[in-house]
Amino acid sequence: MSAYDNATWKAVSDVDIDHMVPLKNAWANGASKWTTAKREQFANDISSPQLWTVTDNLNQAKGDKSPDAWKPPLTSFYCTYAKSWVQVKYKWELSITAAEKTALESMMNTCQEAGTVGTVGSGGMRRGGWAEGRILWVVLGIWFVFFADVFGHSSFPLGS
Repeated sequence: MSAYDNATWKAVSDVDIDHMVPLKNAWANGASKWTTAKREQFANDISSPQLWTVTDNLNQAKGDKSPDAWKPPLTSFYCTYAKSWVQVKYKWELSITAAEKTALESMMNTCQEAGTVGTVGSGGMRRGGWAEGRILWVVLGIWFVFFADVFGHSSFPLGS
């Protein structure tokens, strides 16, 4: 199933493997200073949300665009897309532009609306128990990384 549009395909020719952060974007935002080996590691990274199976024409439409120039058609995926973009950029110490930052903030605003962030009461999680608590901490961790890094409270390299 394609995460960008929830389409299901049977033919391999109908899907592509998308780099969440396109290689050209990475190059322009820090990867140009990397060794060839590190660029290969980035291009083939399966330990972060960098590689996605998606509908081929959506991958082609996205091309090398960042979130300010392209968003997946499935708006319910905006939260996951934004968190994934930030996680990949953070892991690989790539800078973000002001336009990316604005687009990511807008996309992250859908996270609460999509129900991806649980609520914490004085007695712990109000719904779902331990599993939801784990999800909450992951989401809050990414939010912390996003806000700390984007607003200059850590060593994350900011673009202009």
